[in-house]
Amino acid sequence: MEKYKAKKIDGKTKQEHRLVMEKHLERKLTKKEIVHHIDGNKSNNNIDNLMLFPTKKAHTKFHYLQGDLKLKAGSNKKELINGKLKCRYCEELKDLGEFGVNKESYLGVVQTCRECQRINRKQDSPKFV
Repeated sequence: MEKYKAKKIDGKTKQEHRLVMEKHLERKLTKKEIVHHIDGNKSNNNIDNLMLFPTKKAHTKFHYLQGDLKLKAGSNKKELINGKLKCRYCEELKDLGEFGVNKESYLGVVQTCRECQRINRKQDSPKFV
């Protein structure tokens, strides 16, 4: 397993990929910013292999959307399968874009696809005679 390369500067150890990104941006990175290795090789610190994310949450969401992670968000138990999410009603695998948005949810989507939400709203609406 590769390890991150590090350098000692003024008695402090800094990860090399963060130093490369700081030099490229000509500014210090914040503690919250995450530098991602595109090819997954932690020792490849070429600037063309690095991406910057503003937060750990944004970095995790990137991996989730790429299908690299199978996350279970709290009791929602959302899990990507080959980059798709399973609707809890129709149980079909669909792209994340086919799900309703919920900013409070860990990844910003609900467990029900838009089509199933539309059908359920029709069934729940009062019937006028």
